[in-house]
Amino acid sequence: MPNLKSYMDLVAIGTVADQVPVTGCNRIIVRAGLEILNMAGRIGLRQLLDWNKFNGRSVSAEDIAFRLAPRINAVGRIGSAITAVKLMTTNSQKEAKQFARELEEANNVRKNIEANIFSDAVQMVSKETLESAKSLVLYKNDWHQGVLGIVASRLCDQYHRPVILLTDCGPNVLNDPVKLVKGSGRSIEGVDIHEAVTSCQDMLHRYGGHSGAVGLTLPLVNIESFRYQFDEFVKDHASKQTSTPRLLIDLQITPSELFDQEFLAVYNALSPFGNGNPEPVFCLRSQKLSNLRQVGSNHLRFSLMAANGMMNGIGFGFGGLIELLHNNLFDLAFSLRLNSYLGQEKWEIHLVDLQPSAPDNLFS
Repeated sequence: MPNLKSYMDLVAIGTVADQVPVTGCNRIIVRAGLEILNMAGRIGLRQLLDWNKFNGRSVSAEDIAFRLAPRINAVGRIGSAITAVKLMTTNSQKEAKQFARELEEANNVRKNIEANIFSDAVQMVSKETLESAKSLVLYKNDWHQGVLGIVASRLCDQYHRPVILLTDCGPNVLNDPVKLVKGSGRSIEGVDIHEAVTSCQDMLHRYGGHSGAVGLTLPLVNIESFRYQFDEFVKDHASKQTSTPRLLIDLQITPSELFDQEFLAVYNALSPFGNGNPEPVFCLRSQKLSNLRQVGSNHLRFSLMAANGMMNGIGFGFGGLIELLHNNLFDLAFSLRLNSYLGQEKWEIHLVDLQPSAPDNLFS
């Protein structure tokens, strides 16, 4: 009989990459899969990890979601997914290196395409549109279909409203006189985008999806009427709570609690995190950060000191706040990550949000 556990690394990758809830049996699957993945027995995946400079660091569910899965998906988005299949099944070291290189190159191409579409879309969004509409339906004839969902998700985060991106379909092999456009949509918490699209189904050629994401095809001539009807549904069904982004703080803690080894051990037992089992977000009040420096394009490296310990942290996209952070007290919202490097494990703060400290301040 085959040893089915030896395939759990692939099952874990599929579970996390497809955003299946990491609860119940799925949590057991992901935990077992990470164990196999960290044994690095699959040559192709080991090469892909080497490309990402893991250097012996343990792979987490987050690493699957943000490092492995995007590269595995990239070749399918801009070309053929067969390369990813070959990477995960090859027993040849030479082939594994080549396939890993192709996945890395495809991911770089994907990021460039995605950045260009994102830039196009942002330029299309006027101040007047943001004031009058509760959703965005954008169209351009030469956008790459394979990355529209990714860009729509980024636009959702930026504008906090449902977003649908459309582009021209491929060649009309059926010689249908009606020109069709195709696209993907993503939504925010509290707005069922599948239900919203269903309300416009009489204008569509086909569609499908779930509450958070959809794919759809419709005649080009219907875009304006679809945009209007879709937005009317969102306006009617979006609650007041969806008008502004919300940050849920799971627990307010003190520095002494943060550095308590028993607390950290119990916290680590909650992993793996993912859809349905998100990382807890903690809050620390009135903290002064030290060792401030900007890294990368706009990221913040810092240290948090306390009487019973010190922990380093990073805030992605917060690099421009260094001058403001000097010598001032801030309330921090953050998650925790256990990083492993060359056999050494260290906890790290991952900044989610911050605000100047005030007696009655609440995160909003």
